[in-house]
Amino acid sequence: MSQDSKQKENEVFVGSEKKQVGDRWDFKVPLANYINSVRMVLDKYPEVIVKARGKAIVRACDVATNRSLDNAVGIKSISLSRETFPDRKEKNPESKGEPRDVNVSAIEIVLKKK
Repeated sequence: MSQDSKQKENEVFVGSEKKQVGDRWDFKVPLANYINSVRMVLDKYPEVIVKARGKAIVRACDVATNRSLDNAVGIKSISLSRETFPDRKEKNPESKGEPRDVNVSAIEIVLKKK
């Protein structure tokens, strides 16, 4: 999974952005939206690839193993990787000296129609 690759039509990217709701934090995109995206892709294609990076990996797993998809899809393959990005000073002001590369875990879950 590369940072600069274009999204294919049979891919669903799961994000981890959060927003503050009152005194708690909640995800900007509900899990049901990702599940519906998987269903829409499966209407056109025999397989869908669910992709995520970093903290969003847990949500991607939740999408792939959701009970509402049990009868429609099976897991074909799971691949784990690591992507390297340059450290951004504005995100990490405590970093001293030269900017270092940051490693981020990534996952691709291929789901196929049953």
